[in-house]
Amino acid sequence: MRAQAELFYNSQVPASYGVAAAACTGVDGSIFTEATGLQALLVGLAAPVCNSTTTTWAVSQELSTAGSFFCADSTGVAEVGTKVSDATGLCVAPIVP
Repeated sequence: MRAQAELFYNSQVPASYGVAAAACTGVDGSIFTEATGLQALLVGLAAPVCNSTTTTWAVSQELSTAGSFFCADSTGVAEVGTKVSDATGLCVAPIVP
């Protein structure tokens, strides 16, 4: 996923992750909906959470164990835990009230 994201980034002029998005679908020009971006990699996921800015991206997917997620982002995070994709386009620990 990260390799495909970097290929997308380098194909944009100027280099970017496309337009900012807070959804995995429906945002033309985002890294998540363009065929050269992450679109094909997201197809098999049940309910991924996607966020991006022009300089960051993150995708998280809840796993079968409640409260456990896989999250990957543009800073190199790729881990199972409680981190989720947020509006900053990064994997972050959720805020617990």
